[in-house]
Amino acid sequence: MQEQVLIEQNTDCPFPGIERMEPNSNRLNPSYQLKYLLPYILAGSMAGFALHLVSFWLEDRWPTKIFSFFVLGYLCCLPVWMVVYLFFKHTYHTKRIAILFMVLSLILVLIYSTFRTQTGFFATAWALVWMYGQIPIFLLLIRLIPAIRQILFTIYPAVLMSVLAGVIIMKTFSQDDEMLALFFHPLYDSLQAIGLENHSSSIFILLIVLLLFISFYIIARFLRWAYTTKRYNYFMFMTDGIWLLQMVYYCLSWGEQKGLWVGLLLFVFYKVLLIICFRIFKVEDTTFGPKNLLVLRVFALGKESASLYERLQNYWQFKGPIRLIAGHDLNYSTLDIDDLIEWQLNGLKYRFNTSAARLKENLEKMDLLPDKDGSYRCSEMYCTNVTWKMVLKALLKDTDVVFMDLRRFSKTNQGCAHEIIALIHEVDLSKICFVIDQRTDLKLFENVAREAWNILPLDSPNRLNRNKPISYFRYDGARDSDALWHHLENISRNTTASHSQ
Repeated sequence: MQEQVLIEQNTDCPFPGIERMEPNSNRLNPSYQLKYLLPYILAGSMAGFALHLVSFWLEDRWPTKIFSFFVLGYLCCLPVWMVVYLFFKHTYHTKRIAILFMVLSLILVLIYSTFRTQTGFFATAWALVWMYGQIPIFLLLIRLIPAIRQILFTIYPAVLMSVLAGVIIMKTFSQDDEMLALFFHPLYDSLQAIGLENHSSSIFILLIVLLLFISFYIIARFLRWAYTTKRYNYFMFMTDGIWLLQMVYYCLSWGEQKGLWVGLLLFVFYKVLLIICFRIFKVEDTTFGPKNLLVLRVFALGKESASLYERLQNYWQFKGPIRLIAGHDLNYSTLDIDDLIEWQLNGLKYRFNTSAARLKENLEKMDLLPDKDGSYRCSEMYCTNVTWKMVLKALLKDTDVVFMDLRRFSKTNQGCAHEIIALIHEVDLSKICFVIDQRTDLKLFENVAREAWNILPLDSPNRLNRNKPISYFRYDGARDSDALWHHLENISRNTTASHSQ
């Protein structure tokens, strides 16, 4: 009876139809994001140049030509290009321009170095690969192992710092007699008193392993504290990994022990510079304000969903927080250090919205504030087959922009039909970005949209719609990324933020 009344009340608002959205530009202007990248560029450039100066100071030699001095300094700052690439990896044109400039500059450096040293082009190229080849290898491993990419966020720094601590301890104990007399000899005397002097070396190694385990635990707890207090995030982890490898790997050529210490100190210097740059260039974007983005999708997409989501997250991270309903297709893309700790402490069960009270509690806990670098995070909502519709309705109430991934939406994959109906009922069409591909059944999409329109509630914001079609964007691959972000940018500029920074 209620449905018939709704249909009758909506006869004065005919279905507007659907149409493909063609953005005005296929290239996204990245200028609005450069202000967030500036602290990383400045801190990295100064730390790289400091590495350059320290290398000359320790080797006690200085170049005779100013131009050669700056060329070598540029090579020490080379990781800045990789940070720029990571920052714009969601784009199609900008990241390729960054790679092109880096490659061209390296070719010019190779030509100049070959001319100056008379060692041959390939010999000079091999020297550069030996000096800086560890960084692209690090990025390649992160790219090729998506299953552990986010786990590396937790484990990699802790393991690396623990290994470095172990190397420092072993080097110190093997080369310094005073340290041995201070630590090993008292241990040997104590074991001799109870008749275990023959096992002193084994027990000594076990104590070092225990010390490394304790340091691993302390660093892991520190990372969780830094992450939960918004002092550390995934992008910082990636850039820290690049610069830590650069500093330590480059400095090891001066001697294993001395180079290790100098590399670590230079990395600490980089982190101090980065903190200072964050304080000096604190970004407060008050032009449009932060925008809440709700991401919905066809769960059957699997890896395709993760690939597009990672680009979307990298694009939106400086515009506002992202919210989504958790699913197996994005497990590795949304996994973070806090999730791992909660899983170890058996606390994930409290994140499932099994009732209205639990849903209200989890909505209040959502992370909507920016990190120190101005970026926002993603918040997942866990739900069951019984409560997911209630969770969806709650998320739609205060969202600014909705990104609906309808790729592969068809009669065999039409589980998100309810989401389409809910969006048309609850959200202004100007805030929705429907994304399709060549596999999307457009006829089915139009039929579902028409069905939703025929039973449009009286309080729906779309009842004021006057024949404005429901627009969709066709995304067939990475080449369409810039055009998609341009379309999403236009949508976000036309909405009013529901939360203030």
